Amino acid sequence: MPYVVRDKNGCVISVLATPGSAEDGRIALSDDEVADVMGSDSATKELQEVLVASDLSFVRVLEDLISVLLDKEILMLTDLPEAAQEKILERKHIRRKISDLSRLVVDEDEDQEMVY
Repeated sequence: MPYVVRDKNGCVISVLATPGSAEDGRIALSDDEVADVMGSDSATKELQEVLVASDLSFVRVLEDLISVLLDKEILMLTDLPEAAQEKILERKHIRRKISDLSRLVVDEDEDQEMVY
């Protein structure tokens, strides 16, 4: 869901992909107030940015859904086209590397508490 900036009367004046300030509130893309603001070219660009940000987070939802279906053997990896299989395996590999690397980073507070 995008964030909106409201004027002093509470009317939506801008739609953002990420909050610009603590006062920015969330709103559904389908809300009529969003449609009213989206009449200009700059508003269309803002909405496209919101959609891109939404796409990125939604990819993670789909990735998690596919993992659950694979884990429960409701779906087999080989049921998917080869290109999809490669992308899924590549993302799994990258996530595993990130996880492994994050374990290597030791917080300074933890480092002082470690006994060698």
